[in-house]
Amino acid sequence: MQGGMERLNLHIYQGLCTQYEVLLIGPSGAKAFVDGSKHVQTNPPLPVWRFLMGSFWQTCRLIQQRRPAFIFAGSGVAALPAVLAGGLFGVPILTYLHGLDIIAPNFLYQKIFLPAICRSQGWLVNSRNTRRLAINAGMPAEKIEILNPGTDLPDCSDFDGGKGFRERIKAGTRPILLSVGRLTRRKGLVEFIKYALPQIVLSKPDILLVVIGSEPVQSVARHSKGISKSLVTISEQLGLKENIIFLGNVDDRTLSEAFLASQLHVFPVIDFPR
Repeated sequence: MQGGMERLNLHIYQGLCTQYEVLLIGPSGAKAFVDGSKHVQTNPPLPVWRFLMGSFWQTCRLIQQRRPAFIFAGSGVAALPAVLAGGLFGVPILTYLHGLDIIAPNFLYQKIFLPAICRSQGWLVNSRNTRRLAINAGMPAEKIEILNPGTDLPDCSDFDGGKGFRERIKAGTRPILLSVGRLTRRKGLVEFIKYALPQIVLSKPDILLVVIGSEPVQSVARHSKGISKSLVTISEQLGLKENIIFLGNVDDRTLSEAFLASQLHVFPVIDFPR
């Protein structure tokens, strides 16, 4: 399963390709998602320093060879090599930001990456809240535009309403709460299981929380590490083991089936102070 940020960047890439010739630099595996484009260069995502250095040199070479009109950085991390290369050759940078791209509680990130982000010539942000955070970080309000993420609704004619999914996870007719996304501290799933789920179980003893997603492979937020273990530990300590299923990453079809089978999507995001 791709994460939301990867899906968003893929859709932005596809949209740009309808009007421009787009040269893509991304992590290993990106070629599988861009319809065999010849203009794709990749770098291993780990270690991060290797990805950043590879992206910087590849961007410099592409600028020299093709002279792009602008460089689009799909995240705060990607902004660093983009801004460095763009600054060397006078190419403007447009950076897309989520909230965590601005407030990531990591000392080196705040001292190195955030200043690079602020040196972009323009910014797209995913929400009004992220725009507020960007302005507070020193980015000019008149150069920030909101581009809300969207989604395509699946064609449900080829599905069974989630019955097959329920059978595979042995849910029967139990009501399902669904959590989808990377397991990070900011998503608030630990707090939901610790403080909200016990009260829900008292009212609905047969409720089932289905968790889809895993910890990020790389993260500037160190406190996101170990979330999976914490979720399992807390569920066992509170006697909720029979009310939670952890599925990890799943394919797109299984994800659609999970949404069809569930009654409520749980997304308890924590508002970290800036």
